[in-house]
Amino acid sequence: MDAEGAAPGAKGTDWTAEQVAIVVANYFLMLERDRAGDKINKADLYRRLAPEVGRSEKSIEWKLRNVSAVLDELGIAWIPGLLPAHNYQDSLVEAVEAKLEQHPKALIEPVPVKPRFASAGGPVLVPRPSF
Repeated sequence: MDAEGAAPGAKGTDWTAEQVAIVVANYFLMLERDRAGDKINKADLYRRLAPEVGRSEKSIEWKLRNVSAVLDELGIAWIPGLLPAHNYQDSLVEAVEAKLEQHPKALIEPVPVKPRFASAGGPVLVPRPSF
């Protein structure tokens, strides 16, 4: 129970440092896998983390989007599909900075560039327009 008598993770309560650390650690694991070219099942991660963190799958997704926002503000490429949500708590910035100290390659690793539109594995090419 917290100071107001609510259970940790109850809707409307602040995230604990431990909850934030777990989500940030998992974000960085996904980031490494994404940069290695692996396919990531985000929904599976939300389901797996929900009982461990004591938060809903939706709130975990939102917290991961908050991590994307911190990375975005630091100029670091974030995980596609986790669009930055810029309304986050200060303790999240501290957790991300601590993780970056453990994983400094995240600051300099090149991000794989994939074509946005593809057909049969290759980029979609269209004929030049005639004038």
